[in-house]
Amino acid sequence: MINKDGEALAHLNPKEFGSIPQGFKFVLHKGYTTFIGANDSGKSSILQWIFWKGFGSSEIGPNRVCYLSTERDMTPNNTETQGNTLEKYNRMMFSFMQDTIINNGNPKPGFQVNDLPKLLLTDENLYAQITRLNNFLNELGLPELEPGRGQTLNFNDIALAFHGTGLRSLFYIFSALSNANLDLILIDEPELSLEPLLQKRLKNLLIKESKDRAIIVATHSHLFINSEEPENNFRTNIDQRRTCSITKINDADLSDVVFRLLGNSLEDLFFPNNFLIVEGASDQMIYQKVSDLLSIPSLKVRIVAAGDIVKVSKTYSSIVTNLRPLIANFSPYKDKVVVAVDKPKNLDDSSYVELGKSLGNRLITLTEESLEEYIPEDLYVKAKLNKEDELKKISEETFPKKKGEIKKDISNRIAGILEVADLQKIPEIKRALLLASAESE
Repeated sequence: MINKDGEALAHLNPKEFGSIPQGFKFVLHKGYTTFIGANDSGKSSILQWIFWKGFGSSEIGPNRVCYLSTERDMTPNNTETQGNTLEKYNRMMFSFMQDTIINNGNPKPGFQVNDLPKLLLTDENLYAQITRLNNFLNELGLPELEPGRGQTLNFNDIALAFHGTGLRSLFYIFSALSNANLDLILIDEPELSLEPLLQKRLKNLLIKESKDRAIIVATHSHLFINSEEPENNFRTNIDQRRTCSITKINDADLSDVVFRLLGNSLEDLFFPNNFLIVEGASDQMIYQKVSDLLSIPSLKVRIVAAGDIVKVSKTYSSIVTNLRPLIANFSPYKDKVVVAVDKPKNLDDSSYVELGKSLGNRLITLTEESLEEYIPEDLYVKAKLNKEDELKKISEETFPKKKGEIKKDISNRIAGILEVADLQKIPEIKRALLLASAESE
């Protein structure tokens, strides 16, 4: 077993192991751990290396470890082991790994990966183990295993081999989880063929079943990230020399992993992918029309009117502070939100300066001190308005509400005549929307 302190340090590698170099280390501990990385970044090699070390260690040994590769679509027809054991299977795999990593489910004659589930169903009390396995199936809302005549494996009176790949893949995982003798379970891509709801339920089950042993997964799915213990998530990388390394993922990294590496989007959850904050309601009308002309979907960019430049700062802070996961100290919007403001009368205005520090090039400043001054005269003419007269109305009006109504009327009429060809005349507005809608690279 893993030692009483809950840790067993893997020793230095005597040789390169796939993309894993000599001197590679990983501290093994009880609990649920994830390896997350791009395709071909060494995740599977790491899992096999940990199996290799666990098999040969005095803390775990050959019959208390299990490695589940991605080859889980082929399943046995029955539970008859024909004298084979998990230890024999692991020894064969360990011997094969002396020369190379496993890159498919049947790398040489006699090495049958679909034997693995029935070799895992070898607790002293098979009935009790199948009961545990069925409890797992119940937790995920799946049909129970019904052993038939000749030790066949049936679900709803249908042989396992005729069920979908999701259930067949889960049968491998549940066979391992139901085996109380295992101290180390390694699962490559537990998400295979599973819908998001089942992925979430399976992740929760893995966490629950890892209290007294180590369960380690390699995944491409953000749904398998260990949100209860973020420090147990690791990112795999591979350099130009095809050498693998791992780094611990901290709170700030989680956003990068989920939204950049794994390609998730807030739009998938029906949240805006980004926000564009503008000063007033009249500004919002123009920016929204430009957004429509640029064919930016409503879920891509949400345009928010703050009120004035002081309220812009508060609105920005509210978005990045409140719209963040409860499990981590980061917001997916932190490095995305774009702000567009009028040119301040004083460039040293503290609110404007602070926005610049927070946003950098995501702060877009118009070339004039108001939107109405910024809009070129020919667009006023196109809207059958006189720019000089409209600006005079605004400057002479003393009641804020009435002044706001004048501005809204101007914006409404100009928005009504705007066409794609006009966008070159208002480049800062166009740039703000394109920046807010740009996909993260």
